[in-house]
Amino acid sequence: MTDCFNQKLAVVLIDLDRFKHVNDTLGHPIGDALLKQIAVRLMSILSDGKAAYRIGGDEFSVIITNVQQQSEVMDFADHIIKLIKEQFIIEGFELNITASIGISQSPEDGSTVESLMKNADAALYFAKSKGRDQSQFYSSSLNVQSFKFFSLSNDLRKALEKDELFLHYMPRVQAQTMEIVGVEALLRWNHPDWGQVSPAEFIPIAEETGLIVPIGEWVLREACMQSRRWHSMGLPPITVSVNFSVQQLLQRNILQTIDRIVGETGLPPERLEIEITESSFISNEKVVTELLLELKKRKIKVSLDDFGTGYSSLYLLKRLALDTIKIDRSFVEEMMTESSNRSIVECIIRLAGELKMQVVAEGVENKEQFDYLREQRCDEIQGYYFSRPVEPESIVQLLSKRPFMEPASLRRSKEPAVNRRQNFRIDLTHCLLAEMTITMFKGRSIRLGSTEVFVRNIGPGGLRFMVGVKLPVNSDILLKFKTRMDNQMYVLYGFIVWYNELDNDIHEYGVQFQWSEQENDELVNALHILDTRQRDGIPPQTQIYVGDPMLRIKELKKIN
Repeated sequence: MTDCFNQKLAVVLIDLDRFKHVNDTLGHPIGDALLKQIAVRLMSILSDGKAAYRIGGDEFSVIITNVQQQSEVMDFADHIIKLIKEQFIIEGFELNITASIGISQSPEDGSTVESLMKNADAALYFAKSKGRDQSQFYSSSLNVQSFKFFSLSNDLRKALEKDELFLHYMPRVQAQTMEIVGVEALLRWNHPDWGQVSPAEFIPIAEETGLIVPIGEWVLREACMQSRRWHSMGLPPITVSVNFSVQQLLQRNILQTIDRIVGETGLPPERLEIEITESSFISNEKVVTELLLELKKRKIKVSLDDFGTGYSSLYLLKRLALDTIKIDRSFVEEMMTESSNRSIVECIIRLAGELKMQVVAEGVENKEQFDYLREQRCDEIQGYYFSRPVEPESIVQLLSKRPFMEPASLRRSKEPAVNRRQNFRIDLTHCLLAEMTITMFKGRSIRLGSTEVFVRNIGPGGLRFMVGVKLPVNSDILLKFKTRMDNQMYVLYGFIVWYNELDNDIHEYGVQFQWSEQENDELVNALHILDTRQRDGIPPQTQIYVGDPMLRIKELKKIN
């Protein structure tokens, strides 16, 4: 392509953020009118050497020829972002929307249409993973988290047909009797390369692409079928709760879909509960209110998830045909240390009682929280104190133990028993800082940027590190670590052999090194020096982190 024009080119790929939400809430005619107005605005800023195209859906691209400096491309992309952020008024609706932009340039990012579009697409996903409403140039230094996001975005469409999705179930326990009265169905993805992927990573992708609708239908059907399986085994009847997204609720045939699945699976409708969030009825109050009334006629329960974190008004709460309010975990977590949170929890419990609704407390993790909620007459409890989300077989065992006598906090799972001590290990008083990246992925070399990790112990055979990125136990993914010890830079290669979840989205991994005998001897000498010097305090000329690594990881996740 570059040879054809004999000049430097830039591909600017523009994707509207959450455009599908406009279509779903206001209808396709409004969405089409919005696209036309965006096209008009794009055309208004084109000058010589720039041509705009609509690629499809909500994606546009601009080809810039005869690029002299990268800054002119960046200025142009920033202009587009500001232009799209200006309010649109269509048929009386005031619409505010943002855009994410990915940019590739020839010849450094490719010399063919295919390579330039592919790399601009990668940069676009990078922009979305960084929070949307921004532009990013393509770079081979995409970091591990962005590379994973890009990989997941490409693979999610195939996950359903390849049977990679499955459900775990989280028990809901009656606070006074300790009986399991329900379970919440939670979606999981077993990716062939990345292992089990957190819903927090792939649900936003599903919502952005519209895949949440077919995936949500599959979840509803699978949860209903599983509930029937438990019933056929002679287990006591329980309610199964399924989360519904805004896009699902606003499907025109949603009632027919629910009726069909309930009818085909044979699940008594009173044993099904649909969970919605407060954002579901913002701008859709009339549609959602009518839908909830129809569900109530069918004896299907409805719960309001994450109550207190959104925009609920008491007036709206009274109007909605709700059966249950779920107290968000953010209030429960600090309930025993923050009097304001405790007051909010007490008010929600009383409010639910006055409105003849059940109330469920989410995120209960210790006995102190449970005892307090029980004392306040909270109806149901859900959280790691009783059980993590588990596979269907474990629910069978739990339902056979009535009442629930042994909370999960008293039977924590142990770290995998893996032989990883063929060599000595140094337990570090303070974590060793290292830069980690993926250097080999499924047999091919890749170049990514680095991610900061915290090494807790290290030996000639491997190391243990902490990071805020979920990585798989997969020998096809080779990691590279760079760190400084005693003023000497060391580059270490290895793959993950075990992992452990320390906290919400903070993970610990064990790595087995791969290298030559000579490299091994050099590291052994350095480790002996490190071990000796850390006994005298903080080792000099060594990358050490003296603070709390878990707090630092949480700070880094907020920044990124």
